[in-house]
Amino acid sequence: MQENLYRWQIKKIYSISDTYLNLLPVKTRDSVPKEKIFEIMEVLDDVKVKAPVNVGDIIVENVLGIGVDIVATKTLEAIL
Repeated sequence: MQENLYRWQIKKIYSISDTYLNLLPVKTRDSVPKEKIFEIMEVLDDVKVKAPVNVGDIIVENVLGIGVDIVATKTLEAIL
């Protein structure tokens, strides 16, 4: 049986500071192997994000060394 037959995208909402919303939606830029999903979610739990953030900004580069970035899916301006 072939491994990695199915690949998945991860979408998650982060806590973010210095903006009018306290949540930032993010996703993987590309699909990831199913068996890596829980490991990636553990990495993402420790990430802190601070505004400003634009759509497409890389939040985590090359997560777990698998060549996939975590990117923002919403623009949030900083509020001072």
